[in-house]
Amino acid sequence: MTAYAVSVDVRGNVGRNATVGGAQVALASTARVGGDLTAEVQRAANLQIAKGAVVAGKTETRLPGFRPTWTMEAG
Repeated sequence: MTAYAVSVDVRGNVGRNATVGGAQVALASTARVGGDLTAEVQRAANLQIAKGAVVAGKTETRLPGFRPTWTMEAG
């Protein structure tokens, strides 16, 4: 699942990885992510994961200035 909006609320099941971004990102207690969670937010505090929410894989928070290692540059 990939979702970008001002506010992203995950309340149900995501079978695999989830990449979400916005001013606010929240996982409700009923949220289940079957893989990794990648959240792109302005501040780490803008990612809220409720008690009871499950992320089967790793959780990564990307802040402004993040540069993926796979970025290619013209040479």
